[in-house]
Amino acid sequence: MIYANTYNVSIIAASGNSGGSVAYPAAYSASYPNVIGVSATDHNDTIASYSNRGPQVNVSAPGGWGSYTEGAWRYYNGSQNQGRNIFSTTPNYYFNLQYFQFYYTDVAQNYSYLAGTSMATPHVAGTAALVLSLNPNLTSSQVRSILEQTADDKGTPGRDDLYGYGRINAYKALKYTLENYNTTIGGAGEIVTFHENITVKSGVTLTIRSGTTVKFTDYSKIAVLGTLLADGVTFESADPVNNTWFGIELQSSSSQITDCIIKDAQYGLLLVNGNSSVFSYNSFRNNFYGVFVTGFSNPTFTRNGFRQNSAGDVYGDWSSSPDLGFVYSGGHNSFRSTWQVYSDYSWLIFARYNWWGSYPPNPNVSNNVDYANPLWYDPVPSLSIARSGGDVLASSGPSSGLILNTDPDVRAELERATILFLEQEYGKALGAFESIVQKYASTPAAKRALVFAEKCLEKLRRESEIGDYLKGLAMGNQKSPLRPFLDYRQAVTSAATGRFNQAVTQLADVIRQTSDKEDLKFVLHLAGSVALYSLNDQKQAREHFTALINLSPKDPLAESARVALRGLEASGRETAESQMAHATGDPSHTLALTNYPNPFNPSTMISYTVPLDGLVSLRVYDILGRVVSELVNEEKSAGRYQIRFDASELASGMYLYELRASGLRQVQKMIVSK
Repeated sequence: MIYANTYNVSIIAASGNSGGSVAYPAAYSASYPNVIGVSATDHNDTIASYSNRGPQVNVSAPGGWGSYTEGAWRYYNGSQNQGRNIFSTTPNYYFNLQYFQFYYTDVAQNYSYLAGTSMATPHVAGTAALVLSLNPNLTSSQVRSILEQTADDKGTPGRDDLYGYGRINAYKALKYTLENYNTTIGGAGEIVTFHENITVKSGVTLTIRSGTTVKFTDYSKIAVLGTLLADGVTFESADPVNNTWFGIELQSSSSQITDCIIKDAQYGLLLVNGNSSVFSYNSFRNNFYGVFVTGFSNPTFTRNGFRQNSAGDVYGDWSSSPDLGFVYSGGHNSFRSTWQVYSDYSWLIFARYNWWGSYPPNPNVSNNVDYANPLWYDPVPSLSIARSGGDVLASSGPSSGLILNTDPDVRAELERATILFLEQEYGKALGAFESIVQKYASTPAAKRALVFAEKCLEKLRRESEIGDYLKGLAMGNQKSPLRPFLDYRQAVTSAATGRFNQAVTQLADVIRQTSDKEDLKFVLHLAGSVALYSLNDQKQAREHFTALINLSPKDPLAESARVALRGLEASGRETAESQMAHATGDPSHTLALTNYPNPFNPSTMISYTVPLDGLVSLRVYDILGRVVSELVNEEKSAGRYQIRFDASELASGMYLYELRASGLRQVQKMIVSK
């Protein structure tokens, strides 16, 4: 055991078949984090009568009903248990189970029915192998934790001695791994089908190998808060005739999507939260919107093909300015849908050096699109087809009302600053955007300029200064109408750097302060996303997403919220904690776990609430799943507690802290910053 644990080898062991206490080596699970003790369930998904039980059981798995005897025979598939056991391979020669414990048996060679915890254990081993296939670098303790967290709870709520943390669920284990750990999926010719929403959490990278086809069912989506790396991948509906999938929602700027086909979606790409990614050599076709840009985003598109996107190839709302072509960036795209580029942005959208389906061009664009220097040839003919008049037009085209109400002087200043940015004069552009923020604080131009100023700092490799930069502006604009938006941008930065609890607090303040309906929809979308995807707080997510839907029911962000809520209901992902809170509406019936400050050096105060009297465990783990500190392991009365955690002896980085109490479990992240 020591050797296996030292070399990170998982040992998955049967608990035994006497109905007594857990046998060794499964009993070593109490001492070694690489050991997984397995009990057995029967055909009714309840604990098998023969299965051993005890505190060393981690999970259970199907092991079969068992056997019975008649005369000199023991039956595993007789009249009383036919089809109730596990059909398994057996040796192709005579072996001991054919005459066992003084009974002849009906066990055959090659294939036969059997029962026992030894039949349950391979289910767990196979699931562990599938988890490791997504990320071979996971530690054995991480694999065990994944299987425990995703098991279907059985028997007494929470962990018990019969089922451990529950009956194994391979689908949930794979989905959880995909969403919470760096993983790689697919391969040339492989098809991966998602039947529900997939979320790539903040700090997590999902890599999809070239040649993979990813299919989506039932209006599902992939929401990326971390990083999606896809090169040469096809994203499409699993049933394009009858179903449309939602699309790829990017909430961060770290993803790289290149040489991909994205089709049959409501939104091929939905870009939010100031997304500034670069997209190249992709094909967007047969979508409702090829790309929808919102949330103060300014992505760049170069050498992409757009065709048969019925509501438009690229659509940007009033807050966003996609770069579709300038001197040093973007361009060489092929726009061939009926509706091409439309924007509610109050200033110019640069879309130079592109092909518009003919030469000279006659593009179908809004009046703020600069399509100078058009190409006379199609730069990506393999990605596009002749412009068709048969596309379905779902609307008369987007409106651009905000453009008509923009002060010409403000527009000119923002356009000059934007050109400096596109010419890669980031230092000069930063100064120009800062001037706009100060001079026009009460206008949409100030908000747009502020996000551009953040992007200038990123381009100047001064990302670490963004938080302090926004904080300084907020302090200097206490009574400014721009103050709620500054707080919102600080929350975006907090969420992007893993400070989710801080982001929640900041967003709550913004929701109370802001009276701007357009800003509020971005705030509610981010608040719901952080609550659901980062903190697993379904109750708060419901509240924020429902408020967003009521506020702006036809907005793409509201549609994104509807998809998230449908996914919650369909998958049944509510934890015991959120189910209890949702049913009672009483926060005293839930676990609460947080720490402040976070990040910290060298110590932080961990606060937690225990809803019921009983055993309480509070541990700190490193990112490899190793216990670095056990802070609490004792009986406690229901109530609120605090304990200081000192990380003086630990290296800088991210750590997890886990609270177990009242049959519930909650995990949070904290960052040691030295």
